[in-house]
Amino acid sequence: MKICAIILAAGSSRRMGEDKLELPLEGESMLQRVLSPIAALGFAQILVVHRPGKNKQALPEEVQWVENPNHALGQGTSIVQGVAAAIPDADGYAFFMADQPDVSLDTLKQLRAAFEAHPQSIIQPLYADEPAGPVFFPKDLRDDFLALRGTDTGRRVLLDHKELLRPVPIEREWEGRDLDTPSEYLARTKDPLILVKGAGDLATGILYVLYQAGYRVVATDLPRPSCIRTTVSFASALTNGTHCVEGVCAKRAESPEAALRFVDEGLIPILADPLLAGRKKLAPMIFVDAVIAKTNTGTHPGLAPLVIALGPGFTAPKDCTAVIETMRGPKLGQILYEGAAQPNTGVPGLIAGEAARRVVHAPAEGPLRPVRRIGDVVQEGEIIAFLGDTPVRAPLTGLLRGLIQEGYPVTRGLKIADVDPSTESTLAFTISDKARKLGESVLFVVKEWQRAAKSAKK
Repeated sequence: MKICAIILAAGSSRRMGEDKLELPLEGESMLQRVLSPIAALGFAQILVVHRPGKNKQALPEEVQWVENPNHALGQGTSIVQGVAAAIPDADGYAFFMADQPDVSLDTLKQLRAAFEAHPQSIIQPLYADEPAGPVFFPKDLRDDFLALRGTDTGRRVLLDHKELLRPVPIEREWEGRDLDTPSEYLARTKDPLILVKGAGDLATGILYVLYQAGYRVVATDLPRPSCIRTTVSFASALTNGTHCVEGVCAKRAESPEAALRFVDEGLIPILADPLLAGRKKLAPMIFVDAVIAKTNTGTHPGLAPLVIALGPGFTAPKDCTAVIETMRGPKLGQILYEGAAQPNTGVPGLIAGEAARRVVHAPAEGPLRPVRRIGDVVQEGEIIAFLGDTPVRAPLTGLLRGLIQEGYPVTRGLKIADVDPSTESTLAFTISDKARKLGESVLFVVKEWQRAAKSAKK
């Protein structure tokens, strides 16, 4: 089948402030990066529609340049120029945006296969249910494209023939991003954003280590977090507005846009977004599932170029790039690029000779009313809180290290408190050794991934 690839590259890059197609990306220009998988797939013809006077970059020899003297009138003029220059016996047209550099060869193969199976359809990829490019159109729509005016786009033709539309879901949703602004380009190249799902005490250790290493981080959690080590959980910012742990401060963000502003202010934003609805606007290059739910609640490799998951419930590389072992012991923090973490035993890790006994599960349901506070030394059998009229007692003598937030609507059996056999009060207000170890492992994976990406450029 003869398909003509048309790359629309005549834009003025006003939002970027400079010609974005010449910006470096992995050792080549953005336009070269866009063209690499296109050339590898083997289209019958590859056309780059550009504006007059633009420097012609070193491109694959099969690429043809098409000049658009009317580019200032709008994208429609570039579409007309591209279709007019296409081979007359083309069976279809594939339109590409020149600022969408992460579409892979595998994705192009998937889209082309769909078009070859349905040559009278419009094939459009969906990235996390959001339509983007490239879009394949049948040859019968040639006259519709040639009739477009300057301010029209290919969407006009798509809407006029929406009965022909056949969406194709793409698992690697990050491939659908375009680079329009300096901040988007910076996040894509030199200063990647890391999105962490979860902001409890272990996730806080990860966020803290990444932040101290200079990375831009954003976290999400439940609107009303169920963590018990609230003093050392950035999730507390969702109820308090702000929360600081060991000198690093988190702030509740009401939107992805606000989260990005807080990042620029040197804060760790926390979004009440457990379903990751805002991830498209955040455009993370790295995603970390640090909920430690002992099961996979939706993490998959398509969420970002690098996906890291903590604890049981995940298998690499099926669910993520790497799994981090979370069970205390000699394998804590182990990085697995193949396989899964140790299964959940249901028994808490051993601290000072105590394991299951140190964790308190709710003996009843109802809103929690605390009697003692985190950091207090409590005696075995002492009442530390009430659930309605039901007392909650300390299981052993030691430091009250964790207690779920006041007023939380507790259900029977929920983990609500943690007593450490030690009486060292600072342990209640500092990140645990386990959380730091997990953070160091995540940091190692991130740095190794970045090193590998740099080596691939050379």
